[in-house]
Amino acid sequence: YNTLTGGIPTTLGNIRVLETLDLSHNSLSREIPPNFGELYSLSVLDLSNNNLTGPIPTSHQFDTFQVESFANNSGLCGSPIKVSCDETVSIICPKANHG
Repeated sequence: YNTLTGGIPTTLGNIRVLETLDLSHNSLSREIPPNFGELYSLSVLDLSNNNLTGPIPTSHQFDTFQVESFANNSGLCGSPIKVSCDETVSIICPKANHG
């Protein structure tokens, strides 16, 4: 394990031939960069046990990853973890639904 903190660098999403990415068991926060949805060669992904938040990138590739790839990131939402992003917003910002 490492002790990585902060956000996942968006530049990793530019490595189109990336096949395996394991950033598990760190203290990474913020959202998964949206351009990760374009990593079509990525076949192994583990982002579990971090502090990631926001929507999981929408792409067929991300739908192929197991729920365990995203485990223990209480702020994540979307497929494949089947947590609605609307529900996450209400949990993080309960007043958001009260106009």
